[in-house]
Amino acid sequence: SRVVSKNSGFEVRPPSHAEWLRAEELYGLDLPCGFTEVLSDFPHANYRGAPLDGRPRTTNESEAFEHFKSAIACHPKKNNLRIKSHVTVDRPQKEVVFRLVMVQETREETCHYVPDGSDLRSNIIQESIWITLLGIIPSFTIPILRGFSDYAVDGWVNLLFGGLCIGFVSGAFWRPKTKTYEVDANGELTSFR
Repeated sequence: SRVVSKNSGFEVRPPSHAEWLRAEELYGLDLPCGFTEVLSDFPHANYRGAPLDGRPRTTNESEAFEHFKSAIACHPKKNNLRIKSHVTVDRPQKEVVFRLVMVQETREETCHYVPDGSDLRSNIIQESIWITLLGIIPSFTIPILRGFSDYAVDGWVNLLFGGLCIGFVSGAFWRPKTKTYEVDANGELTSFR
């Protein structure tokens, strides 16, 4: 990014992914078919560690992506179909464009970030509870309710394994929402489910 002037407090740079999506939502920002627009973010696999105020990611996950930036790519034929991608910025490419935005320069200490990792202990406990409730308990309850109490005692290994399988597979279809992080009007970080 480049500071316009020391007195103005503004900088000029390509938009971040969050800024691009917000401009598309508010102003109908468009990208021609087959074009890719360079963003100011470094490529990342998820939103962990992302700034909550929409500013670009300035950290790079690995040196393999040192010469890459995130991008928005538009389908060659369908104008309303776009994906997040990444492009190299160390050499010119056909149909790769950029636009500049002028944004107020922000200080690093005023920014809140999505946490880099999740609470592993809490996730394991929560997953164990759901596997037990959705898989193991029903696998034992159904034979007992149908009058096969002996099978519930003799075939407990099969029922336990089947319950574990059902519990794990159910995770592919449904789990409770994870925490959502927001910055309130006072600039304080809040999270809720």
